[in-house]
Amino acid sequence: METKTKVRLSNIELLKIIALILIIFSHCLPTYGDESADSFVNIDLASNDFQIAMLSCFKYFGQIGNAIFIFCSAYFLVDSTAVKGRKILYIIFDAFIISVIFLCGFLAGGYKLSGGEIALQFIPITSRFNWFIGCYLILYAVHPLLNKIIHGTSKRYLLLFNIFLFVLYCVMEFVGGELLNMFYYTHLVGFICLYFFTGYVKLHMQNFLNNAKLQAIILAGSILGFGALMVATEFLGLNIGFFADKMIHWNEINNPFIIGMAISSFALFNKINPEKLKGGRLYCYISSLTLPVYMIHENKLFRDYIRPKIFQWIYENFSYKYLVGWCVLLVVVTFIVSIALAAVYKHSIGRLVRLVIDKCYPRLSAAGNKLLDKLESKD
Repeated sequence: METKTKVRLSNIELLKIIALILIIFSHCLPTYGDESADSFVNIDLASNDFQIAMLSCFKYFGQIGNAIFIFCSAYFLVDSTAVKGRKILYIIFDAFIISVIFLCGFLAGGYKLSGGEIALQFIPITSRFNWFIGCYLILYAVHPLLNKIIHGTSKRYLLLFNIFLFVLYCVMEFVGGELLNMFYYTHLVGFICLYFFTGYVKLHMQNFLNNAKLQAIILAGSILGFGALMVATEFLGLNIGFFADKMIHWNEINNPFIIGMAISSFALFNKINPEKLKGGRLYCYISSLTLPVYMIHENKLFRDYIRPKIFQWIYENFSYKYLVGWCVLLVVVTFIVSIALAAVYKHSIGRLVRLVIDKCYPRLSAAGNKLLDKLESKD
């Protein structure tokens, strides 16, 4: 039984909201649907067009937001010793129900969906289109075991292990990327690497975290480094054929510049006194809607059918002269509408889901423990 109430820090919750907005930026792009459509923009290709170059940068915002969210979560999970089964069930059922609601809405709207599209709506977490939710749940489920390694390992060996992970995945695999698929890198591997980095920083680098001036330098350096990387990739892509379609090559959580932004932004926001932060309760409430907002605005059917129509409408009626501005406007609208829908869900179906899970969970937990006892007792 849980005896402690989770205390939300409004400064960190505000940072999570910023991370969410960055994630939405990466999704509100004309990069979905039919690639042959006039409204489709291939942001993988190097271009002299400033607006397309900006859209390529916007795509990276998603991984920056992911890294910030994982670092914030990992920083507090490092001290955790148990998994909250209810939390896992809440997320699984929320994802399933929201996905089915979208399915029903599209079917009622007359959309002719394939069998595969219908099936995917019933397994939103296990299918790739909601990969972040799936990876986060797996990371959360195994975090007590990761904590045993982090807390049970000497500072020196943990440092060596982190250096090993960094060289392997944030240097060698980062450069090779999908070209070589070095060391079997996946999104989940990236999350676990960041979790170990977070564990070491929290346990052994508090002076580093508390140095606001240093963190500001790291944040500025990471942003400048990222910008230089994008400019270099653009230059190479315009002059060397091999690099022509590599603008999104670096878009992974193992990008060292992205990791630098995540750690330094957390450190800087952590210096803000939550008691003096105006709007703290609102930030905490909006932050509690983060995962439902992700499930709503990035639903596969909405992404594949509605978002391309939005950009087709913009292209046909206004052209793409101010495409970046249209993307920013779509981010604002998506954020507001998704927050409203997530709030409605939370206080209606979401509340019912939690009541049912809370009522059934003790029996499920007891049955699970009984089964584990039997398995454990066998030689």
